[in-house]
Amino acid sequence: MARMAKTDFAKRQEIFLEFIYYIFDSFIIPLIRSNFHVTESNAHKNRLFYFRHDVWRMLSEPSLTNLKVSIFEEMPMKFASKVLSSRPIGFSKVRLLPKTTGVRLITNLRRRQQTMKNGVMMLGRSINSVMTPVFNVLNYEKVITARLVSL
Repeated sequence: MARMAKTDFAKRQEIFLEFIYYIFDSFIIPLIRSNFHVTESNAHKNRLFYFRHDVWRMLSEPSLTNLKVSIFEEMPMKFASKVLSSRPIGFSKVRLLPKTTGVRLITNLRRRQQTMKNGVMMLGRSINSVMTPVFNVLNYEKVITARLVSL
C-alpha cells in the first residue's frame, strides 16, 4: 500500500467528517424527531429515553394540565403580546423531565429571544441577563440580613 501525503489524508478526513455530519443532521436526527420524543430522565442522569409521540402525550398531558391548574394562568394572545412588548423579560419554553413519580418542570432562562427591530431580526437579552441586577440586589440584601442576624 502506497503512503498518502499528510495533506491528502487531512482533506479526505475532513470530507468524511462532513459526510458523517450531513448524514446525522439531514437524515438520522429528523427521522428520530419525527417518530420519537427524546428526553433525559431525572433519575438516570445522562441516559436518553425515546418515547413514541402518542406515549409521551399520554404521559405529559396530566402533568401539563395539573401545572395549568395550579401554577400557570391562561391569558388571551392579545394581552400576552401587549405584556411581552412592554417589558424586556420575554418568555421561556417549558420542558418536562420524567421522574420516578411524575415529571420535573425545566425552563431555559439563558436562551436569547429573537425580536424584530426596524424590520430586522435581532437577538434580545436572555431572561437571566435581564434579571441579574435584581438577583444581585436580593443577594446583597440576604448577605446584609445574615450579618445583622449574626451580630
